[in-house]
Amino acid sequence: MISSYFAVDLNRDHTLQNQEIHTLLWLIDNEEPSEERVKKVILEMDSNNDGTVQLIEWCKYLGFLEKMTGNFEVDVKLNQLFNIVFY
Repeated sequence: MISSYFAVDLNRDHTLQNQEIHTLLWLIDNEEPSEERVKKVILEMDSNNDGTVQLIEWCKYLGFLEKMTGNFEVDVKLNQLFNIVFY
């Protein structure tokens, strides 16, 4: 999961901006995303509202805390997708 974040961080500034999320969505969907879709996804991930996505926000978006054990679990479908796209 962390390696997929850095694979998308094209300018290596340790945050994901609009263009990097745009590229990511294009790879996932196999078609260019609208600017509206990119903004919506950023709003969903950007918990501190600074307009970028930090690694912790990325991890929170792709995963969840399993309620019974308190363990951090990764959404298996998203994890598999990143393995296909980036590896």
